[in-house]
Amino acid sequence: MKLLVVSTNAALTMGGEAMKALQYMQQLLADGRDATLITHERCREALAGQLPEDRVIYVQDSRAMKACWRTPGLGRLVNSFSTSRSPGSVAAMIRARW
Repeated sequence: MKLLVVSTNAALTMGGEAMKALQYMQQLLADGRDATLITHERCREALAGQLPEDRVIYVQDSRAMKACWRTPGLGRLVNSFSTSRSPGSVAAMIRARW
């Protein structure tokens, strides 16, 4: 069975929930599970050497997303819209990867 761990942030340097995502991944891999982490591009440097490269998918913000987050109030609206549609996006990334 293939397992996915999806976390906006995943790194020891980011503390809290981000640290837990990395710890879960490390334990799943240590247990021999077929697991992949999906996280934001900003975590790439912090994850270097923490997990095998082929077990992490990094997601980047598009220019449109960056512009929306810079517009007061619009970021929350777009986030609620995009998260309701994200399973398809995640599925597309998974199909491309596997």
